[in-house]
Amino acid sequence: MGVHDLWKHLLVGVAATHYTPRGLASEPGGASIGVDASMWIHQLAPKLAQQFPEVYLEDKEAFFALIAVQMASRVTRMCSAGCIVHLVFDGPAMVSKGFAATARRTARQEPA
Repeated sequence: MGVHDLWKHLLVGVAATHYTPRGLASEPGGASIGVDASMWIHQLAPKLAQQFPEVYLEDKEAFFALIAVQMASRVTRMCSAGCIVHLVFDGPAMVSKGFAATARRTARQEPA
């Protein structure tokens, strides 16, 4: 479940007291929002790879640091709007990672 149009309102700097997302209490300050952090990573990685191709190709640690900085920026904006953010890395398998998940499962099942 997502919060309808949350980013649209956070990006324009609307104060939390003026915006009540559907499904949250009338006072959003202190509202807890669970965020699918894996999805954020999958959304940010291609965008940042296009913006910083040399970092993507040459320094994976720096590339993942870029992703972490962007995620921290998103969390900061949500906290500024009075939300309590919970980054969640759990959930059903993502279709886009199906091949990798199958390969890992097969590797685990093979005798050493």
